[in-house]
Amino acid sequence: MKYLTGSLLALCLTGGLSLAAADPVDNPPPQPAPAVEHVEPPPPPPKPKPKPRPKPASFDCRDAFEESEKLICTSFELARLDQQMLRAFNNYMDSLGPDQGLTAQSAELAQRRFVIERSNCYDEDCIRSVYGERIRTLRSQHNTNMGLRR
Repeated sequence: MKYLTGSLLALCLTGGLSLAAADPVDNPPPQPAPAVEHVEPPPPPPKPKPKPRPKPASFDCRDAFEESEKLICTSFELARLDQQMLRAFNNYMDSLGPDQGLTAQSAELAQRRFVIERSNCYDEDCIRSVYGERIRTLRSQHNTNMGLRR
């Protein structure tokens, strides 16, 4: 305050300045705020894994006409059973010897009967049951043929 004259002091007071701000000896200038350390934001949470899509059935689902075929095309479990049945059928057919042409024809006829039986199903439980029986039959026949070939 020793450096301010009366009129200057009045100007400071009416101008909104405080006496504390006008006295450099008693109040040193404010120090800059300490630097704030830059913190990276946390990474975004991982994207959820997509739901497994049903494996394609052994037939083209775009041509699905029967209710049973439509159910197979929309169910992961039924599409998986359809693939298992196809593998079992192919394994059985591969186990037939060249002299078993009549047996191969009989197997193809049995497969057609299976498709007709499956077409008569209108719910997943029925389809699951029909597939289970067909897969067991084909695997049993395959194992029998493999036993006879040894």
